[in-house]
Amino acid sequence: MSVRKVVLLSVCTFSAYQIHWFYRNWWAARLRTGARVNPLRRTLFFPVTCYSLFRRIRASAVDRSVESGFKPILSGLLCSVFALFWRLDETFWPTVLLTIVPLVAAQREINRIGQIVTPGIEPEDTYSNWEKLLVGAGGLAFVLALVGTIYVL
Repeated sequence: MSVRKVVLLSVCTFSAYQIHWFYRNWWAARLRTGARVNPLRRTLFFPVTCYSLFRRIRASAVDRSVESGFKPILSGLLCSVFALFWRLDETFWPTVLLTIVPLVAAQREINRIGQIVTPGIEPEDTYSNWEKLLVGAGGLAFVLALVGTIYVL
């Protein structure tokens, strides 16, 4: 999946898309390694389990000799802090979007691995009809919520 698609869907769904992203990647980790992990449980508790997923992604890159600066511990810490920070006060809701930063780093690492495993195949950057609807309606809702938050402050 392209980084642009991850960012756009995350922003337009107020970061709810990240739940889907974590589920897909935990499922892929389960299939790839044969590990007995429950993708749903790990997804629901992603602020706690994200580091473990990021570590698996990095290990997969190392196994394939992919060079990068991806830091699972930093990404896990940022993801956990940003996912929990906005819950302190409702005026902090825009900070939930900062959880996109570690996901972008992880998705870039996944895409680099993909280039090694399947050279010549570009990351998916097409949108289904449902995704187009989410981007349109969610984008509008996001802009209105952001304007409303700024207006209230």
